[in-house]
Amino acid sequence: MSGTAAVPRLNRLQRVNEEGRDIVRRHWAAQAVADPLGTDRLVELAAQRLVAAMGLAPPVLAVDLEAGWMSMPFIVGVRLDRDWWHHESTATPVLGMLESLRSLPAASLPVISLADRASQLQRRLADLAPGVARRWEGPLDRCLEDWGRESALTEAGLQCFVHGDVSTDNLLCTAEGRLMLLDFEYAHRGHRLEDLAGLVVSGSVAVDRWATWVPTAEHVLFETLVRARTVLDGIWTDLAWTLTGNAAAARAH
Repeated sequence: MSGTAAVPRLNRLQRVNEEGRDIVRRHWAAQAVADPLGTDRLVELAAQRLVAAMGLAPPVLAVDLEAGWMSMPFIVGVRLDRDWWHHESTATPVLGMLESLRSLPAASLPVISLADRASQLQRRLADLAPGVARRWEGPLDRCLEDWGRESALTEAGLQCFVHGDVSTDNLLCTAEGRLMLLDFEYAHRGHRLEDLAGLVVSGSVAVDRWATWVPTAEHVLFETLVRARTVLDGIWTDLAWTLTGNAAAARAH
């Protein structure tokens, strides 16, 4: 309708045929949504190019920063099964992929603390929806206390490449059996176990399972990462919902 403001949206994908190629165009959210959520297009592009060079992400084909999109080849594949962690045949390649990511040079990416990022999102949520933000006050306070007790989570320990949103929704298994990562909008430098914590949260991985993947001496540290990621994801979802008015899209993103 003429004169009606466009509804703010999160990132969206468009599959198109361009000069005989099957490609996906990723349209970024408007800055009014992207800025409060803490995304950076240039960081996303740098991170995806790094991972694509390893064959673990689609290459960036074209970028139009002014129009707000990037394009990549369409990848034929299926989402990683949510029960991937139950089976060695899928757990082993996923853990191997995370190990490969940790080896990437990350100096071009910003250092981000999960606890700091959760605090920033909470402040933005409190400005927009104080009642919604209030339910995160207690969990966030406990998260910050836990984080402050871990010496490994100071800036010196946050120097590893982190995808920032590894989940079954952002992992494709190709027809050739390769894993392909998508959505690098929250890539940064962080703790080397942070992406594993994200996968544990998104997949509800049982403690007795992840405990076999993490050295015993780091179990308490890892639990801190898991709690921080849980709080961060919850605040992010509520903020995205508040910004766009679309609860389903926020939960699925």
